[in-house]
Amino acid sequence: MTPQGLTKVHRQVARTVLRAAGPDGFHLAGGAGLVASHLTDRPTRDIDAFTSAVTDVGKVADRVAAALRDEGFEVTINRRSESLASLRVIARSARRGRLDVNLGRDRREWPGTTTSLGSTLSPRELAAGKVLALFGRVQPRDLADVAALAGHYPLEDMLADAKIKDPGLDRRIMAQMVRMVVARPDAQWPPGVDIAAVREFGLGLAKYLEE
Repeated sequence: MTPQGLTKVHRQVARTVLRAAGPDGFHLAGGAGLVASHLTDRPTRDIDAFTSAVTDVGKVADRVAAALRDEGFEVTINRRSESLASLRVIARSARRGRLDVNLGRDRREWPGTTTSLGSTLSPRELAAGKVLALFGRVQPRDLADVAALAGHYPLEDMLADAKIKDPGLDRRIMAQMVRMVVARPDAQWPPGVDIAAVREFGLGLAKYLEE
């Protein structure tokens, strides 16, 4: 099944990234991982892949860049270190689609899985990671994703898993973050999201976290 929410360029780039970085244990993560796992259908801007292996991410980024260039993409490595790398990828087509690829190291708590795009973090890992993203930054897309995930998994289970990944998760601070997201103006929300419904979910989530 073709993942909805990912363009043809996104799918091609994701498969190439995972083929090139797979030997170092990289798995698809983030919004693209959620879409590939059919947990959300929200369009995503980036391709994120992470490994739990102690490997030089900068060297992996070089290998990924070479593989993408071989397929006709323009690639610029904007950030490169032993633990993180960021690449700007541009398709050499009439529409010149552009996206970012982010590579990094992160602890993995549960075995990964395989989707149509390649090795992917488990749905449990993806859900916990998205809760932590909501906790760590004020982005409407994260609240929209958590709202969608709540239709698949009990909220308390996701919170418990997020706490396993990051013991510093504080429910009351997270409630404050959620309220800040809810207050974001409509123009800052992702396209296609039912803003009113997600805001209502967010207010309910904040109250739940404060109990």
